[in-house]
Amino acid sequence: MFSRLWQDFRWGIRGLLSRPSFTFAALITLGMGIGINIAIFSLVDAVLFRPISANDPAQLVRVFASDEHGQDMSSSSYPVYLDYRNQARSFSGLAAFSAWNYVDLSMPNQKPQRVVAGLISGNFFGILGLKPQIGRLISASDDQQSQSVIVLSDRFWRTHFSGSPTAIGSTVTINRRSFWIVGVTPRDFYGVSLDSLPEIWIPITLLDAAQPEFSGALKERRMGWVDMIGRLQPGGSLEQAQTELRAIAFHRAEQQPPNAKDPSATLKTAKAALTEWDLVPSAPRISWILIGVVLLVLLMACSVIAALQLMRGEQRRHEIAVRLALGASRKRVIQQLFIESLLLSVLGALCGIFIATWTAELIQGLAPAEFPIPIGAASRILNYRMILLAFLLSITSTLIFGVIPALRSSQVSILKFLKREISAIGVPQFSLLNLCVVAQIAISTVLLMGAGLFLRTLWKINAVDPGFDSQHACVASIDLAKEGYTPGTGLIFYRELLEQARSVPGVRSAALARVVPVQASGMRITIQIKNYRPKPGENMGVDFNVITPDFFQSLGIHILRGRGFSRSDRSGSPAVAIVNQAMANRYWPNQDPIGVILEDVGPNSNKVEIIGVVADAKYRNLREPAEPMLYLPLDQFYLPAMTLLVRTEQDPSNFLQSLPSVVSHLNSQLPIYGAATLAEKLQSSMAQERTISFLVSAFGMFALLLAAFGLYGILSYSAELRTREFGVRMALGATRNQLSGLVFSRAFQLAAAGFFIGVIAAISLSKSVNHLLFGINASDPITFSMIAFTIIFSSAFASYIPARRVGRLNPIEALRYE
Repeated sequence: MFSRLWQDFRWGIRGLLSRPSFTFAALITLGMGIGINIAIFSLVDAVLFRPISANDPAQLVRVFASDEHGQDMSSSSYPVYLDYRNQARSFSGLAAFSAWNYVDLSMPNQKPQRVVAGLISGNFFGILGLKPQIGRLISASDDQQSQSVIVLSDRFWRTHFSGSPTAIGSTVTINRRSFWIVGVTPRDFYGVSLDSLPEIWIPITLLDAAQPEFSGALKERRMGWVDMIGRLQPGGSLEQAQTELRAIAFHRAEQQPPNAKDPSATLKTAKAALTEWDLVPSAPRISWILIGVVLLVLLMACSVIAALQLMRGEQRRHEIAVRLALGASRKRVIQQLFIESLLLSVLGALCGIFIATWTAELIQGLAPAEFPIPIGAASRILNYRMILLAFLLSITSTLIFGVIPALRSSQVSILKFLKREISAIGVPQFSLLNLCVVAQIAISTVLLMGAGLFLRTLWKINAVDPGFDSQHACVASIDLAKEGYTPGTGLIFYRELLEQARSVPGVRSAALARVVPVQASGMRITIQIKNYRPKPGENMGVDFNVITPDFFQSLGIHILRGRGFSRSDRSGSPAVAIVNQAMANRYWPNQDPIGVILEDVGPNSNKVEIIGVVADAKYRNLREPAEPMLYLPLDQFYLPAMTLLVRTEQDPSNFLQSLPSVVSHLNSQLPIYGAATLAEKLQSSMAQERTISFLVSAFGMFALLLAAFGLYGILSYSAELRTREFGVRMALGATRNQLSGLVFSRAFQLAAAGFFIGVIAAISLSKSVNHLLFGINASDPITFSMIAFTIIFSSAFASYIPARRVGRLNPIEALRYE
């Protein structure tokens, strides 16, 4: 048996080498199909499939602050965490972490850079059961002793220390304080929350050093900033742990004032928390859409190879007939043909791994930071799970394109094919070859429909008026809290920074703001409005921004009523505020809000007077209508982290080049981050739409190319088989144009069948993408028309050469064709 398999294996290699053009086309097609699938699977693996990097991750749960009904989940305070950790018995361990913390880190003889730090309790890594790659990890003793230690992520270690073991024991400066590097996390560990991927890890008890603006938060019970992860006791359940924590929260609430009660607790498995809480809500659905798209591409590739195998099988029927005549069994012939397909698919998988590496790097390079899928947590292509996936896809592909062609090729009439008889009617109307081509066109139609809808969505969003002028403006952010500035010295610095910026040639105006458009994050504040009765369940939180005078002028927002902030609106003068039109319409419909007093504004519960109303602008995204916005002056509501907004006469990128020298003149160690033109920032807000449009369009064009290639192949093959028929037709008076028309007619019949099947499939799948569309629906007639024209043009292009070849046939040679 093994000798026969080895013989079939050698014959299979010989057969593939004897037809290099077929083998090359099949390998490239299958390699692209498998490679694209592996690349996309590696990107969405962390969201959909990859377990958390920990021992027995199924026992890990996340704890959220919520109401008693499990709604409005959020972070908890550190004192609440301590209560749960010390009193709960359902956990073998409960750890606290905060994954989204920016710090200024500098290495010897280098300027500070802004990196993401994860603050963790000392038992965090122990609960996960992780071992260091080198050195050691943060432990409980680091909490108790408050040692200035950090652990590096694998990515940061390899990028900044070239993966050298000498990094252990060296020191770095974080926010002007020295920290000792003690270890590196495992290579595939990205944290337990994918909304942020920390580059370094710091003991949570060093919060004052890592986040000076939150000094004292470790003791503040009302400040929710801590997330929790715990490991259940052996045999314990999530429901039991949740009941216990809610009992602890209820007992604690009984001892607190009614207006200051701690929230309840809601538990989720750690994996479920990734997709239901940590990530952008659209991330899982986008991930599934991308998987569906690349699986269609793989199916398309398999269909093309199946068509090639069928045509090759027709050409080999004489060879197979000889084998059968010499005594070979049909089972042996099928086995040999199947092994050829298996060899082809295994080689295609190896080719696919190479293509996947290149494709994944390309996508990671093109995908912006704002893309909802965490690109930084992508699985490595050479990870054993991705390699296993490649060969599983290759085996599946073999079953798709190898079995049916092998069965069909083995069904031959020995007498007929030994005589080399060839059908005179070509490929039957409903042959497997025709079905393969129809399937290819249908799949390409589905993908092109998706690409068209996303491109139309991008065009619609791009046409939205953001409410501000993005041209000739730029932004850059600075955080003074990390450099030890007090509110007094911080205000002085910002005044000097504005003066320096305005003195740069070509600058028309400059201002500071805590939030600039357009970005997904922002700040909200709860307000009380006299004589306003909230609706049942209405949230009285509004977006707010802290700005300096000239902000509206620099951004191009018009003041509709009242006045803007002036330099007289300083600390010690009456507190003032400005609202946008959306806020005025919501709380004071048909009234003038100028002069209205707002109460309990800000951390000190200030009373502020509204002095102006400005036009609406979109701060969070371009899809949603403008939200109510409250503007406060920086001099009265100081914040250490601000963004410089500059409007210039010409290209704003020229100012960005001179900005480091402007800042260095005031503080040479102060890092600048987020520097970009306002037009670039506006474009980055459409990152999701642009990336999805690019990917689906690229895959759709690849599918269309394969479909055109398949249509060309079957028309050429059919025309070859019908050579004698064409000769007879010409002898009976048919013109060359009429013969060419037969080829074009068959092409358009196949294209029409594939197009209508694809349209039906696209409409049935439209519900899965409706939430990603904007300004159009899934049955957009313009998109349908564009795709129909594309399919018709591609079909005509694919059939041109076969039709031209038929039109040039010599009737005498055609009648002699055998």
